[in-house]
Amino acid sequence: MKFSQILCLGILKVLDTFIFRLAVGFGLCMVCLPLVSHLYAKSSIKNQSHFPFEVAVFRPDGTFTQVNYSTNKDFKPENTSFLAKFPSGQDKSSDGNYSFSYKVLKEEPHLQLIEIETIDLDDDRNTWATYVATSDTIMPLSTRIEIPGYLLLSALMAFILVQLMKQFIRYVRWCFTMSIYSDE
Repeated sequence: MKFSQILCLGILKVLDTFIFRLAVGFGLCMVCLPLVSHLYAKSSIKNQSHFPFEVAVFRPDGTFTQVNYSTNKDFKPENTSFLAKFPSGQDKSSDGNYSFSYKVLKEEPHLQLIEIETIDLDDDRNTWATYVATSDTIMPLSTRIEIPGYLLLSALMAFILVQLMKQFIRYVRWCFTMSIYSDE
């Protein structure tokens, strides 16, 4: 056997170890969690949004407050706008139970696509609301949520992917070993 063949078999053997599969499984679990969140995104246009649907109301100085649009669709204090002055911003609640941030994804004259992220520290829940804003109106687009319950589903997806990867590595090892012995 050549050195390169021994090296390839050694690499395939390492890829087939439990520790490697465990590390890949944890990595895939972290990758699958946002994927599951995107799979369960709801369209607000079809009135299927996750609650709460939070929006930002901006003061002339650029500061903002968070408003629950699900319950207060007509709420807009005087001398405020739904258009952001800055591309992003963050605020915390006075009791420290949640964090609220916004990001302008796309901006056109008198129109912005805004994504709001609300992190609820009590429930370990993150929600994202995406909407189109003008100075005085909002058009909700979609919401998505990330909860601890999604971790189980992402772990299941990661486990299935690792098992498929394990079978593929063993098949490649078998094919490689057969080609080495058929050459001799």
